[in-house]
Parts: sequence; C-alpha cells; structure tokens
Amino acid sequence: MAKRCLLTIVCILLLLNSGVLWAQQKQTEGPSSAATRKAAAPGVVGIKELAPALLGADIRTTTSANPQNETTIAGDPSNSLIVIGGFNDYRLGTGFGGNGVVFSADGGATWVDNGPAVALPAGFTNSGGDPSIAFNSSGRAYYAHIASAAGASIFTRNNGIFVSSSTNGGVTWSPTVGVATNIWPGFGTVPFEDKEMIAADEYPGSPFTDGVYVSWTRFYDGVHPANAVAGGGDIMFSSSSDNGATWSAPIIVSSPANEPANGGTGTNGTSFVQGSEPEVEADGDVYVVYWFGNRTNVSRSTDGGGSFGVATFPFGVPFAVSGVPSPLPSETFRVNPYPNIETDPTRPDHVYVVAADADGPTPLAQVGGGTRATDAGADIIFARSTDNGATWSPTLILNDDPAENNQIFPWMAVDQNTGDICVIWYDTRLDPVGADGIKDLDVFATISTDGGATWSPNVRVTDVSFDPNVGSVFAGATFFG
Repeated sequence: MAKRCLLTIVCILLLLNSGVLWAQQKQTEGPSSAATRKAAAPGVVGIKELAPALLGADIRTTTSANPQNETTIAGDPSNSLIVIGGFNDYRLGTGFGGNGVVFSADGGATWVDNGPAVALPAGFTNSGGDPSIAFNSSGRAYYAHIASAAGASIFTRNNGIFVSSSTNGGVTWSPTVGVATNIWPGFGTVPFEDKEMIAADEYPGSPFTDGVYVSWTRFYDGVHPANAVAGGGDIMFSSSSDNGATWSAPIIVSSPANEPANGGTGTNGTSFVQGSEPEVEADGDVYVVYWFGNRTNVSRSTDGGGSFGVATFPFGVPFAVSGVPSPLPSETFRVNPYPNIETDPTRPDHVYVVAADADGPTPLAQVGGGTRATDAGADIIFARSTDNGATWSPTLILNDDPAENNQIFPWMAVDQNTGDICVIWYDTRLDPVGADGIKDLDVFATISTDGGATWSPNVRVTDVSFDPNVGSVFAGATFFG
C-alpha cells in the first residue's frame, strides 16, 4: 500500500508490459517542517516542486521473468532513503503468487529484488497475495498478506491474514504472525479471509504511537450472521500494540450498528462489502474506508481501533458510486472501484477519499472546469472532509481529459510537511480508440496544494504506454491489480 512518505523522493511501482515491476523516482531538495512528526532528514520538500516533470526515468525493480501483480509500496518516515515494495510473486511454483519484496536504500535510485522474502506460514503454503506494507515511527516495516492451503473451494482450505515485519529496510523478515486464521478440519466449511490492508500509527504525538492496524473482508459460507441469508461478507479489523507480535480479537466494522444494510447476498462466495483500507490520523484516530455495493463507506475509531462509529458516505448515500465494468471496454483485465483514504497531518480533521467510478445520470464537476455525467468507462472521483469524516464535499472528477476514456486504480499520497496531495491512476486517454482491439495504459497524476480544494492539470507519469492485457489470468480475466 502506497502510504505517506517524507518525499525526499516520490516513488511508485508500475506494472508494465509482461508484469515486470518498474519504479519511477525523482530526487528533490529543500527544507522540512512538521510539528506532528519527528524532525525530517535534510532535503525534504513538498510534492508541488515535482510538477510538471513529476517523475524521472523508469527503473526496473525485479529480475525475475515471472509475472508480478498487486503492487504495494511504502517509505520509512524515520529515514526517507528507505523504500520497500511488495507484490504477488509467481516464483512460488504453485501457480499462485508468493510474497515478493523489493527494497531501495537510496531513495529509489537503485533496487534489490529480494524474491518471495516473506515466507508463507506452515499449513498455508499453496498461495499468498494481497500484499500491503506500512512503517511505524521508528522504521519497522510491516508486510500484511493472505495465505492459504490448497482446497476444492475457498471455504475448504486453511486460510488467513498474516503479518511479517522487518527492522533492516526489507532485507530480512520475521516469521509471519496470524491476525485471523481458519483451519479446515477436513469436513464442512470455514470462512475465507481476503483482501487485507495495513496501516501503522507513525505519529509520536499520538496516544497510540506505533499501533498497527489491519482491515480485511471475511466471506461466509452458509448464512450471514447479520440476517441469516446465504453468503455475504463483513469488513473485519484487528490491531497490535506490540509491534505485531500479537493481535486483538477481530471486530466487525460493517456490523449492523454501523452499516445496517449489510448481510447475506443469497450466493456463497459473494459479498456486498469489499476493498477496505485503514488509515491513521495524527491524533491517533483510525479510519476504515470500504466499498459497499457500489457505495463508499467510511467509519472512524477514536479509541485506537477498539470500536468504530456509524458509516458516512464520501460520494453520497444511495449507492451513489455506480461501479466500474470489469473488464472495461476494449480490455480483458479485471478492475474494481475500491476506494483509497488518506489523512493530512498539516490540516487537523481533514480526510481524503478517491475511487474509480463509472459515473451516473447526475453530472459531476471535473478538474479543469465543466461537468461529466454518464460514462461507458470509468473516472477518478475525489471527496474531502474537514470534520473527521462527519460530512463530505461535493464529488469531483480528477481526470481532466475531455473525452470518455478509462481511468482506474487511483491512489493518493499526502506530503507530511506541506499537506500537498498527489493522486495517481491508470489512464487510457493516449490510446482512446484501441485500433488493435485493446486500449494501452499510462499513469497520470494530479496535485493539490490547498487540501483538495483545487487541483493541477493532469500530468503524464509514464514515458511509454503499455498493454495491460497480458500476464496472469485470475477468475477468467487477466490480472494485474
């Protein structure tokens, strides 16, 4: 998960061509100040100095000829030269992904491919995946992932959520610790834990400094505990206060008290809720954002993740986000509309959310002026809250292209010193026709220097467009995110 970083560099992992991982980085210089953080290393500046030449040359980070997908990246808040990336690594040999690691000790200028360095736990060695990385205030890195044994279905196998940690910049990793595990006894079924994300409290002034938080989706076989209807899922949450050595009993964020509409879908293996992510504010508040049946929900905890409040809706109450077709027109890879959330240590109580959206009948304001309504593909939408997620601004489309192209998989970073926001996403605007039957992708970005009130013109990040319709096949579609 691409979390906040001090931004001596800005660094992202990209999947280009046959699933080979590349990084892009640009080094900058300047002063630093942030009252809520440790003193930053010299040479830290804001995101805005990177525009319009946002990033530098592509740098290959992996050496394997096998595909990689579901990338994640994070920077060490105590040492801005340390950057760690993770991905599904198909060197495992089972046909499924292991837990790949790359790391840089020079701010992304050079990289070491550490292979599937986060070992799968005994009894769960058939597959890993869904990697997510976060750092605490002292530079301890955490790598969260799923793992499972082989089985006839997802409900007839050992499975769970696990976390490993590194104290040396990703070179070595501790044995994984189970956050939530299910052991299949050989008969009947067990729940399936999926799609976890991790966050750490990196703020020395927080009452929960160095707390670690994981959210994920639990799929039910049989009936949902909320309404006794078949199938469905819940957004789960667990925390650790001892550097990931032990984890609290999971609680349900999407409980009937917080999201009364959630329950069974009528079909086992499907869920109204998915795509959750935790995020920490400088005062220690924890937020969890998640997708709920084409709506985006945010719940807040003020007690270090012990409990969560009733969900609020960044993009509106009545299923306002209309989802994204998967695959998109002229593509074969699977996509999703799952949201990303960030907080702003320079602006207390500010919370930002982005997602992909296929729009709807109500026109939305767009960066650069004008409005856009029904779209056959997808756009990147943004909303902000200035009161801890109690209320939200009107939805804004961040991509400024005039035509209806595809924009998907957005992610944000917030500069810890200036509060500048950078959002990146995949974009088809440079290949809108798809003359060869597919639409190539680029990465585009936009920057806000005023807490999300206004945004810069979009900037192309990639040097060369690439074909995403290659690589691993999952659930009948090519698969890279």
